[in-house]
Amino acid sequence: MKPATLVATILLFVVAILHLVRIFFQVELTVNGAMVPMWVSIFGFLFTAALAIMMWRENWPRKTSIKTEETIRYTIEGLKDMIYELHPEIVQHALNLSANFDAGKNAYVLTFSRGDRELNTYLDKQDADECLGGKKCIHLGVQIAQFLDDFEEIASTRKPT
Repeated sequence: MKPATLVATILLFVVAILHLVRIFFQVELTVNGAMVPMWVSIFGFLFTAALAIMMWRENWPRKTSIKTEETIRYTIEGLKDMIYELHPEIVQHALNLSANFDAGKNAYVLTFSRGDRELNTYLDKQDADECLGGKKCIHLGVQIAQFLDDFEEIASTRKPT
């Protein structure tokens, strides 16, 4: 969690606790000669506590490490499914996709093939996380487009004119 976010989260929790203390001990509050109703603190507690909890949950680091062989297979299948979803041209052009994780490079090795042609490309863990998050895999999209262009070029040179 970034320091500014941590400070803001702590401040929101403190304000929520102060509202709760006011409610619990029925502390009367006067602002500029006017009494502040207790419902303001109820609303203030719920609002600031909810914001603090949301900020805490949003920014708390999640475990994304791959620990077991079973998890790797699941993650690879999930990654392949997401790649197919984000890049329908893979299916449209009848490309085969295989994938495995290279722990030494901390990247997925993706192999696209059709017939006797094959392209191997690396998708680093961060890019894979973004793909699984539903974002377009830009580097991968460029690789797929280049591979398809190569196929089209080969196919056009083989056809008799």
